[in-house]
Amino acid sequence: MNDSIRHSRQIRSRRALSVIAATGVLGWSSACAWLDDVPIQDLGDTSGGLGAPTPEPSPEKEFPEQIDPGFAGHWVGYVENPFERDEYGQAVPAVFGSGSTEVTLDYRFEGEVFTPAATLVFGAAPGPVPEPGVAYPPGVHHTYATASRSRLGTIFRAPVVEGFAYEMQEYLNRFAGYDPGSTSMLAFPELAAFVDWCSVQVPLDQGDGDFDCLGAGGLGGGDPLLGEPCIAFRADGTEEEVDCDFAAMCLSDLCRCDADSCQFSGSEQPVQVFLERQGDQIIGTISGATLESGYPGWYTPMGTLRLFRAD
Repeated sequence: MNDSIRHSRQIRSRRALSVIAATGVLGWSSACAWLDDVPIQDLGDTSGGLGAPTPEPSPEKEFPEQIDPGFAGHWVGYVENPFERDEYGQAVPAVFGSGSTEVTLDYRFEGEVFTPAATLVFGAAPGPVPEPGVAYPPGVHHTYATASRSRLGTIFRAPVVEGFAYEMQEYLNRFAGYDPGSTSMLAFPELAAFVDWCSVQVPLDQGDGDFDCLGAGGLGGGDPLLGEPCIAFRADGTEEEVDCDFAAMCLSDLCRCDADSCQFSGSEQPVQVFLERQGDQIIGTISGATLESGYPGWYTPMGTLRLFRAD
């Protein structure tokens, strides 16, 4: 290409850019002058939703593995009964035996590495004290629950025990440096409330050298709902009226007894509790724990856990 033509085109290009730049400057200056004449008004919160509160800033994360320190503290709320609705179709809080709907969570960090831990209580505290020879907790019909699983052996299952303090630990160790954000995964053993119950039971000979807390070679009759006791058949040929729910617990896999003592041997399946913190609220799901259904032998899963900061 001819050098003079190339030079001429470059000059025209530079002039065009100068014109565009100048126009942009003038346009912006005009816009600024126009904005100066507009009265300033408070438009309110624009974070989404009319009147929605401004999200609180995330707390400084100085803990190892970036654990959210905002979880620490005392939280109070409820867990939904997924099978009941109010007049508006909304899930309602689960009601425990005492009439309480309260669920409390005390979340803390332990040790030099700030390991997450918490105490979870369903309903009114304190919980019932285990006693020898008495079914636990009062009012739960283990007879029907155990009978419904007879094809699987005598596997013991039960709903959460009201008032018992379930101690939770972190369910899965996080990778170092991984930031879970405002979430936390904890867990507690499904039948933790029954460990002490087994330890206070008295071992009795079944008549064949084996021991349990009933001490009978057979069991018959009874209907707890009608107030009818069961009949324990002793090795010496005698018969004795016994509480059906207590007998069902003794004949299940819940406890293992020898001549000296009884010890817990039931399921240690972890109940997983997944928590998400949203400012001064926690929304959670509980997997593996159940509620009383009001129908003998049937337990229902829990709905959404909703907690609010109370400290």
